[in-house]
Amino acid sequence: MSTFVPFTSGYVALCAVQALTVLGPRPSPRLIRHTLLGLIPLAAIGGVALLIAEQPDLAQHATDLAAVATPIAAFGGIFAFRGRLRWLGLLAPLLYLIAWKGDGRPVQIATDALIAGATVTLAWLTGMVAPRIGLIIGIFAATAVDIYQVLVTEEVKQASQALAAAKPAAGLPRLQELVWGGASMGWGDAYLAALLGVVIATSALQIRLVAAGAVFVLGVACGFLFHVLDIVPATVPVAGALVLVLVLDATVPSSQGGTSSWLRRRRAATSGS
Repeated sequence: MSTFVPFTSGYVALCAVQALTVLGPRPSPRLIRHTLLGLIPLAAIGGVALLIAEQPDLAQHATDLAAVATPIAAFGGIFAFRGRLRWLGLLAPLLYLIAWKGDGRPVQIATDALIAGATVTLAWLTGMVAPRIGLIIGIFAATAVDIYQVLVTEEVKQASQALAAAKPAAGLPRLQELVWGGASMGWGDAYLAALLGVVIATSALQIRLVAAGAVFVLGVACGFLFHVLDIVPATVPVAGALVLVLVLDATVPSSQGGTSSWLRRRRAATSGS
């Protein structure tokens, strides 16, 4: 869900945060993977919006949980982030202190960094139990439900308003949504982008950069929808970028054969099972 205003600096900044999240995850180790567990994104996005819309009081519980669990998940970036980025997880306590006791723009930067880091960790963990094909299905399913909830029902709008109004207990920092100026973006949108990063984590750097760039460009382009909509489904840029990556993976020749490395690995895994 997303409630930002089109073509402002805040809107563009959040599109950039969402795009950068794609580049965060390293490949997930194999734990117990089942295709149906790829529907976790559907429950995390469509299910949460439905629950909060039906029970607005749940927004307060979700806000309290986010205020406590976000820095813990962001610290988990020491395991989930790619390469040297993993050491950024060590900054989670400092970022949390800034988000809690700071003021102005530094608070927004710290908030967005914590949430982005937390979603990378959660996406990496999801990749442990869901195979790539399951995550691909989950991304498309979550996007379809998000579009339905935005265009057909009032669930996303109601959930977004409830979360925006909620304040954490004990004066803890507001970590239930990404913010920049007057713009905001839901956890689910960043989480879905991080899941895209997990799907392409073993692809070439060029593929991952194309995916992140596509998320950013498509996100900014979706700003035109604010001429007719109050809320834009910010999952759409992620699904669009995934389509582009799948096409490139299947059609761009590699130096070792006629298909990309990801597709060759996928075929090898299938034939070996």
